[in-house]
Amino acid sequence: MEIFSVKKAISTSLLYLASGVALADVPFVFQSNSPAKATEVNQNFASLDARAADHESRIIVLEQGQNSNSADLTPITINGVENLREATYEQYAAALAKKPMSPKVAMSVDCSTDKNALRETFLQYSFVKHLTLSITGECYGSLNQLADSVIQIHSQVLGLNGEADNAALIADPVTEQVDLLGGFGGGLYLSNLDITLGNSDFAVLFSRNSHNSIRDTVINVPNSSSAWGIWAQAGAQFYIGNVTINSPQGIGLTGGAVMRTIGEVTIESDAMKYALVSRASTARLASTIYINGQRAENYDLWDAVVNITEGSNFYTDVHRTASLDLQMYGAVDLSKDSILSLTSLDIANGFIGLNHGKLQVDDLNHLAGGLYVYDLSDFRVSNGVMGQNAEYIAAVGNSSWVDIKNVAATNVHMQINGNVTFATSNAQWKSLYSNMGSTVYIENSTFLDSVELQNQSVANISGSDNIATTMRALWIDSGSAVTAENITVNEGVALTKNSTLTFSNSTANDINAASSQVTVNDATVNNLVAESSTVIVDNSPMTEVNASRGSNITLNNVTSDGKVVAEFNSSLALNSSTVENAMVRFNSSLQIADSTVIGSNSVVDYVSASIYIDRNSSLGFWGVSGLGDGALPIRVEASSFAEFDSGFDQGLDGITIGHCSSSVVYVPESANAIVTNGC
Repeated sequence: MEIFSVKKAISTSLLYLASGVALADVPFVFQSNSPAKATEVNQNFASLDARAADHESRIIVLEQGQNSNSADLTPITINGVENLREATYEQYAAALAKKPMSPKVAMSVDCSTDKNALRETFLQYSFVKHLTLSITGECYGSLNQLADSVIQIHSQVLGLNGEADNAALIADPVTEQVDLLGGFGGGLYLSNLDITLGNSDFAVLFSRNSHNSIRDTVINVPNSSSAWGIWAQAGAQFYIGNVTINSPQGIGLTGGAVMRTIGEVTIESDAMKYALVSRASTARLASTIYINGQRAENYDLWDAVVNITEGSNFYTDVHRTASLDLQMYGAVDLSKDSILSLTSLDIANGFIGLNHGKLQVDDLNHLAGGLYVYDLSDFRVSNGVMGQNAEYIAAVGNSSWVDIKNVAATNVHMQINGNVTFATSNAQWKSLYSNMGSTVYIENSTFLDSVELQNQSVANISGSDNIATTMRALWIDSGSAVTAENITVNEGVALTKNSTLTFSNSTANDINAASSQVTVNDATVNNLVAESSTVIVDNSPMTEVNASRGSNITLNNVTSDGKVVAEFNSSLALNSSTVENAMVRFNSSLQIADSTVIGSNSVVDYVSASIYIDRNSSLGFWGVSGLGDGALPIRVEASSFAEFDSGFDQGLDGITIGHCSSSVVYVPESANAIVTNGC
C-alpha cells in the first residue's frame, strides 16, 4: 500500500481556485468600464492555477488495500475514536491499510436524525472501490475531512444519490465547507441532490484525470461568495445535465478539463461575476445552457460572463441530436485559439469578444452590447438579431473572418480593419466601414446608412432578382475596389484615389469618380461625373455625363436626356448612343459613332447650340448618317476641330465657327450644311 501525504490545517481552504477569491488576490484588478487585456487576464489565470496546484498538493492521497474477493464489509473502526471525522491522518491511514479493497457496495444513508451520518459512512467504507450512497435528509458535506487533514482515496468511484426529495448536502459546521472531491483517477457521481455551499472555494471539484457526473442537482452559492459551483481541472472529465447553479461564479474549466452536457444547465445569480470560464479545456455541448441574472457590483460588461481562453474548445457534440442554447446576461469572451459552437446564443446585456478565438452560432437571439473580433478570430452566425435596444459599433480586426447571415442589425455599425474578411447575406445593418486591405462579401442585404471602403479594401456586393441589396450611399477610397450587381444606392456612389467600381444591373442617383476607374453595365444612373478617371458605360440610361480633368468616358448604347460634357483635356466617345446635347471644351474631344444627338437648341454655356466645341477641342462623326429628325446647330469655337465623314448626309441646319477663331470644320458635300463664320 502506498500513501502520498502532505498534512494541512483544517483552517486552510482545500483548494484555491481561479477567480474564486477576492480580486485583490490576483495580479490585475479590472475596473468598471475598462477593457481587460488578454495578457493581464492570462497572468491572473496563471497565478491562480499555480496556487490551485499548490493547495491540491496538500490533499492526502490514500491507496486502498489490495484487491480481494473477501466478503469482509465490516466498517473501519479506530480504537478510542468515536467519530472517524475526529481521527488523525496517521490513525486513519493505518486503519485503511488493514482493509482489503472491496469491488462494489451500495447502501442507504439517513441523515434525518444525524447530519454526520453520510460522512461517517463514507469514512467507514472508503476501502470500497465503487461506493454508492443513497441519501435521505440533510447531510453534512466535506466527506474527506479528518481532524488534521483532507484525504482522497486513489482511484475510488463515489456515487452520492438523493433517495428522497429532501436529500441535501450542507456545510460542515466546523469547516464551514461542503467540498465534494472527485480526483486521482477515480470519479464522483452526484444525482438528485440539493447542495448549499458554506465558506469555501467551490461546491464540487473534479480533478486529476477523474471521470465524473452531476445530474438533477441544484447547487446554491451565496451572492456574497467568490466560490465556484463547479470547478474542473487537470484532465478531469464530467457529464452534466438538468443542473441549476445559483452562484455568482458557475462553472470553471482549466488544465485540459472536459465537460459534456447531457441535459439543461442553468446558471443564475443576482450578483453574476463569471458564469462559465474555460482555459485550455473542452466542452461538448448537446443541451441548453441558460445564464441569467444581474451583474455583480463593480463588474461591468468588460468582465466576461463567459470567458474561454487559451486553446479551449466548446462545441455541439455531433453525436447527439439535442441543441445547445446559451442564454445569458453579460459577455462571451474567447481568446487563444479557443472554439465555441452554439445552436443558440442570447446575450441580454453584454458583448461578444474574440481574440484568437472561434465562435459559431446557429441562432443569435439577442446581442445587446457589442461585437469585438480580433487577431485571427472567426465569428459565424446563421440567424439572429443584434443591437435591438441601442446603436453600437461592431469591431473586427487583424486578419479575422466574420460571416453573418439572416441577421437584423439595424442599430449596428460594422467596422472592419486590417485584412479582415467579412461576409453578410440576407441581413439588415446600420452601416459598414472597411479599411486596410479587408475583403467584403455582401448579398441581399440592406444598409440604412452608408457602405464605405478605404485603403485597398475589396468588396463584392450583390442582390438577386427578387431581393436587391440597398444602401444610402457607397464610398470607395484609396485604391479600394467594388464589384456591384443588383444593388440600389439611394443617393450616390463616390470613388477617389485610384479606386475601381464595376456597377451592373444596379441603380444609383449619382456616380462621382476622381482618379478612379468605373465600368457601368445595364444600370440606371442619373448623373455620372468623372475627374481624372476612366469610365465605360454600356446599355445604361443616364441624365447627364461630365468628363473633366483628363478623364476618358465611353458611352456604348447609352441614352441621355440631359447633356454630355467633356472638358479640361478629357475625351468623350459615343457609340450607338442617343444624347440630347453635347459640349466639348478646353482641349477635349468628342467622338460620335453610330449615334444620335437629338438637339433641342438648349442654351449651353450661353450659346444656343446642341453641340458646342470650344478651346482646342475636337469633334468627330464617323458612321453617322444624321443627327436626329430635326435640324441640329453645331458651334465650333477657339481653335477647335470638327469632322463629319462622307456618309453624313442630313440633319445639319448650320455649323457656326464663332468669334473669328482658327477652328477647322470638314463637312461632306452630301450634308448640304451651311458653315457660318461668326466674325
